[in-house]
Amino acid sequence: MMEEFLRQGRQKYFLKLGKNRLSPVLEASTVLGLDYSQLVFNDSIGTLSPFFFCFPDKKAASLWMSITLLTNYFLDDYITSNNNVNIDLENGDLVDIYGSTLRFIRTDFQTGKLIFSTSDLPGGLKIPSTIKSIIKRTKNSRVNTHAHYKKAKRVLKENRNAISKVLEPDESVIINEQVLKSKVLLISGRGNGKSFRELLNTNEIEGEKLSKVFPENKNLLLKPDLEIYKNVSTSNYQNESRNFFKMFGKFIEQNEEPELIQDLKNLEKILKKDHTITSEFHYEFTTFCNELELDNYPKLKFVESKYPGFRELIPSNLKAVVVNDIQCVTEYKKTIDYFLEKKIPVIIVSDRKIQNTKEFGTYKYLFDSNPHFFRINWNKKKIESLKKCEASETEYLDKSLWEQCKRYCDQKIQIKIFDGTTIDENLSILQKKISDLDEFEILKKTFFKCLYPALYAIKNSSTINSSVESLIHEFKLYYDTVAPILDNDLRNTISLTIDSALEGSKNTKEIQLSVNSFSIVLSKEGDDSVFIPVDTNTNLLPSSTMERIEFTGFPYNEYSGQYLLNATFEHFIPDISILCWPNEARLTYGFLQRRLLAGYFQDKLPETNHFNKQDLIASIQDVEKEVDCSLIMEGDVKEGSIEQEEILQKTHSYKYSGYSRSSNNNSNSLVKCDIVNFVDNAFMFLPKGAKILSEKEIDNGKTKITNLFFSELAIGLRIFKFKKDRTAYREIAKKDNYINECFQKLELWKRAIEKMYESCSGDLEEVERVLKEVQNTSSIEGSNPSRSNIRRWLFDDEIIAPDTKNLELILTAINNSEIDHKLEELTDAYRAVLSFTIGLSSQIKKSIRNELNKKAVQDDSFLITIQETPVMVETKTISGLEKNEMLIEYSETRKILC
Repeated sequence: MMEEFLRQGRQKYFLKLGKNRLSPVLEASTVLGLDYSQLVFNDSIGTLSPFFFCFPDKKAASLWMSITLLTNYFLDDYITSNNNVNIDLENGDLVDIYGSTLRFIRTDFQTGKLIFSTSDLPGGLKIPSTIKSIIKRTKNSRVNTHAHYKKAKRVLKENRNAISKVLEPDESVIINEQVLKSKVLLISGRGNGKSFRELLNTNEIEGEKLSKVFPENKNLLLKPDLEIYKNVSTSNYQNESRNFFKMFGKFIEQNEEPELIQDLKNLEKILKKDHTITSEFHYEFTTFCNELELDNYPKLKFVESKYPGFRELIPSNLKAVVVNDIQCVTEYKKTIDYFLEKKIPVIIVSDRKIQNTKEFGTYKYLFDSNPHFFRINWNKKKIESLKKCEASETEYLDKSLWEQCKRYCDQKIQIKIFDGTTIDENLSILQKKISDLDEFEILKKTFFKCLYPALYAIKNSSTINSSVESLIHEFKLYYDTVAPILDNDLRNTISLTIDSALEGSKNTKEIQLSVNSFSIVLSKEGDDSVFIPVDTNTNLLPSSTMERIEFTGFPYNEYSGQYLLNATFEHFIPDISILCWPNEARLTYGFLQRRLLAGYFQDKLPETNHFNKQDLIASIQDVEKEVDCSLIMEGDVKEGSIEQEEILQKTHSYKYSGYSRSSNNNSNSLVKCDIVNFVDNAFMFLPKGAKILSEKEIDNGKTKITNLFFSELAIGLRIFKFKKDRTAYREIAKKDNYINECFQKLELWKRAIEKMYESCSGDLEEVERVLKEVQNTSSIEGSNPSRSNIRRWLFDDEIIAPDTKNLELILTAINNSEIDHKLEELTDAYRAVLSFTIGLSSQIKKSIRNELNKKAVQDDSFLITIQETPVMVETKTISGLEKNEMLIEYSETRKILC
């Protein structure tokens, strides 16, 4: 049935790119996508619905789909332009085709072909009518031979442009690229644009790079997200823009802040040049505002609040939007609905890699909330059917996508169960009890540093060695000092576990190490490394070239290393086996099963579609049956509960525990934070509403260095951290006596607020009470001594100074006798320093960008020179983003921590 579906699709649509073929899964996806597009064009889908395609692994599926869709739209453009060519030929007319002179005889109305004669072949040359656009009347009276025509056609066929070879593979037509007006908008997802451009520049069809056949931002529009179209459905945008222009122009005219003059002139120049809000103005204006403490500029803050943002108009002849990021569905719902209202199909490409427990319900929630959304899940059953359609010895353009689909289809995961041990019974119990301890911080730290990894080494090895014994003894040395005061149950559990670990008895698992045995470094001792399993001496990690891998147990540090997850969902290793004790087997089975199930959903196709219904996922039973065939647990062991995994998560989060605090903590400097994780296992706490310097992909593959909110960050982006507090800036400003003097003057307010904090015994609430009392008694309107502001004034070294009204409040609170004079002095100093730091920040960003352009900067640090002063910049690549409300000491935020 799948063969018949593709056969019909190949007759109906263009599913080849010249001589290059696409894999069956991409051909089938293209057919479904084009059928859906026709329904949207004809307004025949009823409720507005995008179409979701879920692949085992995306592997640039969205890029290939965009190209195949665009090719079919090009074909429509070409046929339409050809049909518009009106050339009336009569019997005997002489014409030029491919540079040869032929005589027209007649039109064969049965086949639609045009019949011509050559000097040696009268009336026998049949040519398709699709070449009408290249037929020209000629005054040449000499008709050429058939051989002359064939040679001219062959030469032209070999030398024509690539898109002509794709759309007319069998004819020598040169297609005028100007008639190909269709466009496809491809949303790559933040951080993915670079890899898409590499694919466009490294893959070829008909001897031309894809980037030349489908030039970016001509017909193939490549954007990182839908942000520039966010306001596309706002009907009042033009009025809002005009009001903003007037307001902004008036602000520039009346501006009295000298430190803003140059930046405002640059912004005004851009506006006058384009007479509208462009992507350039949007970037420069938002960057300008981000660099300032807008509370210090209330008029500018008001203008910024009226900024309508950048709105990209829908491109003319846009035929489809292909989105490579499922998060866009909720983030830009109104924009997607607007495209559909305008009869522009929206295709969402996703994969089944749902690894974070918070994302397990992503598909269920999405489709329960929107049951009308069209969707297809390329599960094992469908791919098995597609494998029967595979052309032998054919190298597909989307080879990497198809290979991953086949590996996924063939994947079998076996959990082999062996007799349990004391360690198996106690490991999860110990993890939970140790993690839940409110006190005994050193015991917790020593447990996770020594005994915990030692138990994993014993669990996943056939024997024990001296390095593992040393870890156990190191833990025991401290444990013995606190054992008498521990809870009886905990003490007994720890003692039994240590005794069992030191027994040195043979592991009940039948471990036979081979070239397929997974192994990792546990720790380093001088030049020597300790591995798990302990009798290995090298790392062996999952890869996409492996056909088989054996884990000798649930891996150590799985949450950060994602070894088992990568083997299953990233590399789709066909044969995975995991050796487990009973409790370990329950954990492993539940861990994998939840993630496998989370990647499925029931299919829903348009009613007019002729896809084989027997291949569709119709119920949760279909899903469970397929997962049960893929994930096999040998032995009579019940499935594990989510509680086991929650214990693992808590263990993984232990690295944050030295920084997090409870809500009833007495500290005044606690702030709610999200967590940014990096590929080297480092991390950063980012306060809610705070920004971090990062690279950001913009149009045409360019990268900007700018400050981003947590919500704007993406996996794969790099962040940059350099010391930019007052001390660092003063170091750079040493050669400028005036700026140095300004910095010294600004120490007055800082010392004042710190002294007040000390006099209030470090009680932030008391400082707030004192300042509010001064605010009321002195009638200082416009000041805002909120606890969050006071916290920033005290602990954020990047704050140059509060705004004028808050400065007045602080000076009044310390009974300064020359308030008006000091206030004027501090305000002037602030403006001078701010202007200096803004310029400095721009120089630093430019230097970072230059460094990135010069070489491939790795995760580490590099040196830049600013005004003859060296500045060390740390860089890290984002591996994960955890939305959180963890309470962290303010002084520990926006730092790279390990």
